[in-house]
Amino acid sequence: MNNNFNIKAHNYQDKAHIQKQIADDLLALLPTNKLLTLDLGMGPGINLKALTTRSKLVIGADIAGNMVKEALNRHIHHTLALVIDAHYLAQTLQTPNILPHEFFTTYQSLGGFDMIFSSMALEWCNIECVFNELKKVSSKDCFYALTIPIWGTLTELKDIFKETKMLDSTLNFISKDLLVATLTNCGFSNTVIWVKTYQEHFTNAHDYLLSIRAIGANHKAQTYLTKSKYLSLMHNLNNILASQNYLTHTYQIAFIVSKRPE
Repeated sequence: MNNNFNIKAHNYQDKAHIQKQIADDLLALLPTNKLLTLDLGMGPGINLKALTTRSKLVIGADIAGNMVKEALNRHIHHTLALVIDAHYLAQTLQTPNILPHEFFTTYQSLGGFDMIFSSMALEWCNIECVFNELKKVSSKDCFYALTIPIWGTLTELKDIFKETKMLDSTLNFISKDLLVATLTNCGFSNTVIWVKTYQEHFTNAHDYLLSIRAIGANHKAQTYLTKSKYLSLMHNLNNILASQNYLTHTYQIAFIVSKRPE
């Protein structure tokens, strides 16, 4: 996964249209009076500037070094971009001198981040492990704002792979019930969760497949695609195009957001 996102880093923003829409919907839900925010799985840093309007300081973290380089190249004031594996978040933040003075003193005085934002980034992780890590680095009154694709995402593409007898290289998305149970087990009792459906339409088969590769959404290594398999895949896609004039990616997105004070 790390290597996959390193390869896609430079062009990620140009391809991640649905991801931007989902992130914008999540950003609209944030408070505007925070002191230290974590953007976990920030990618190339496309949300960092918006987060600085809601938080005095923002730390972006991503497992892919090339994504962090893209974020650093934005030169956004009051932000920091770090290479961090979410599964070792707390341990990494304890590394001596990893945080500049202002970020470190704010983190220490708050007892952690007072807002954690993550949009379309945690689906590749061990979700229970990462939720436990988030708890370790959160202040007492931390505001959480997360989006995670769940079961029902990319079903059209999964069906096409199945019909073509190809290995399904997309993620095995978590179910809503399991996500809710995991949140409860990890102590996220002060959050609400709801699901919103997004769709993206394509008018040619090449762009349809490229959109998934370009954002790194193909998780498992794909077996060698023979000419006959490729022709079969394109035949199925073109049949769908002939019948309805477009191809669809559907995303079922779970929004996990802290409850507001009464």
